[in-house]
Amino acid sequence: MASFSNLPVEILRMIGGHLSTEVDCYTLAALAATSRYGHWVFNDQLYETDASGASLALLWAAATGRVRTVQLAVTHGANVDFTYNVGQPFDARLRPALRIITAHVPVDGPGPDHPHRQGTALHIATIMGHDEAVWRLLGLGARHTSPSLNLCPCNPRGDLFRRQSWRVNPVLWYPLWRPLHLAVCFGNVSTFATLVERGASLDKTGGATSVPARYPTSLQHAAYAGNFDIVDFILDHPGAVSRATATIDVHGHAMTPLELVYMGSGSGDREPRRQIMRRLVQFGPLLGEDALFRACRSQAFGTAVDLIESGACPQLSSQSLTTMLYYTLKFHEAHRVNLAEDGGDHPIPHHSCYHDSPNILQCDRAALLELLVKRGADINAEFPEESPPVTALMLATEPEHDDHAALKTIQLILDLVYSPRASNSSGMTVVHHLIKRMTTPRTGVAPIPPFRPTVPIGRLMHLARYGLLMLDAVDNEGMTAFDYVYNAVAKHIEQWDSISPNDAVFNVFGVFGGTEGAIQAWRFYGLELVDMMLYSGRLTLDVPTRNEEMTRRDLAKQLFDDSVQFHPTSLRAFDRFFPS
Repeated sequence: MASFSNLPVEILRMIGGHLSTEVDCYTLAALAATSRYGHWVFNDQLYETDASGASLALLWAAATGRVRTVQLAVTHGANVDFTYNVGQPFDARLRPALRIITAHVPVDGPGPDHPHRQGTALHIATIMGHDEAVWRLLGLGARHTSPSLNLCPCNPRGDLFRRQSWRVNPVLWYPLWRPLHLAVCFGNVSTFATLVERGASLDKTGGATSVPARYPTSLQHAAYAGNFDIVDFILDHPGAVSRATATIDVHGHAMTPLELVYMGSGSGDREPRRQIMRRLVQFGPLLGEDALFRACRSQAFGTAVDLIESGACPQLSSQSLTTMLYYTLKFHEAHRVNLAEDGGDHPIPHHSCYHDSPNILQCDRAALLELLVKRGADINAEFPEESPPVTALMLATEPEHDDHAALKTIQLILDLVYSPRASNSSGMTVVHHLIKRMTTPRTGVAPIPPFRPTVPIGRLMHLARYGLLMLDAVDNEGMTAFDYVYNAVAKHIEQWDSISPNDAVFNVFGVFGGTEGAIQAWRFYGLELVDMMLYSGRLTLDVPTRNEEMTRRDLAKQLFDDSVQFHPTSLRAFDRFFPS
């Protein structure tokens, strides 16, 4: 019996032609792989059959970077600009390459919310970063203006499998991106350079010709993604000034690349973003104080630090610096990503490297405080943004701040200024402000975290150590810090029954269960706070004042039927700082 290799070429090609009509590329490929003779006989038929529709060879070559296969596929008739449906192939021949492609592009079923992922071989090669394949495809006639759909996470519902996605929404719901955009999105610098060298426009990344202005430029996206190498490459080309000053609308705000840097997504490394800021500053436009105020109000203190140090905001007066100091010290309840002045309905993200953890937040706050004082901010100023005006120490001690953050900030202020301001123009001391903030009812807002007996210990300790714990000081209303505590307790007990549950007064002691429980909590925690103040001030209060306040405290306990007992843990905590 004659072997397969001994059959005439004509018969073998008839077999191959029959397989081609059945669109059985798997069998045809198996025959071509049997031997060198089989490869010589069937390989051309395999490529020609493959090229008759969606060329698997071309797609596979683009995904794996096989330049010779790219050339063979196109030579045998493959459409170099064929748009593939990636994720749910309409042709069974695409399935072998599906694993390669979907390893880098997540696949969801098609539907109104998840359309097909579509792109050409050039898009796939760009995503994979195969520069030689990109070069060859362009040389074979692939269009660098071809649009792709849903191949990258840059849409309002973008997947986060790659973190350089364009997460703002000035573009279409499902934008059509060109290969140049994919090079930025996937961080492929050399591929980006290859596309530009072969004629791709630096400024056009979107494929929808009807609304080109709604797409970011490659510089805007590279700045947003934190890709310094691509930013540097773009700025080395003619037209750098116009590109660096071009704006894009982000929820009603005209944002330059310099502003997009701190808003963006991408890797968590902060240094490339600093480098981008310094590079963009060379071309302008520089930012005004509003950008810094927004950063401080949203607690993105690292953003303000990087902008100032990069030279992005050179025109800052002493008054502006002092106002920034206020925003840096003040606790803001608004979410840190809000850009609009009124809190806004459209959150704009600051990059995660500026707020990944409370530790980063506090380190950036400290760095910004030192930088502002170094640049001329008056840390002993009164801040008229509040009534009555407050001082830096007052803001740092406010109970809304995290304990650790408050202590660090207080210590930093005390280190920065030899003689910190002890009181404001209304006669209120730092302790006045702290106690008043802790005992003032708060309506219409969420409560401050529930009171713990140890909350003021560290703050009182720092103030006492520096001679600022003036518990006997009287403000312009004739009130001492003790008076604020007693008034708050009495007012709460008198008014509790008249307050409806929907209008409950929130305060630093938290919200407790029924009326009796709430009153008892106020009695207990209010008088415990008095005990803590007396104990911390035992080295600073004169004897007559101390005895008078202790008598008043004992009388209050008697009025409450001696139901209040001082918590021993507070005394033990104070003993560590104020040994007898």
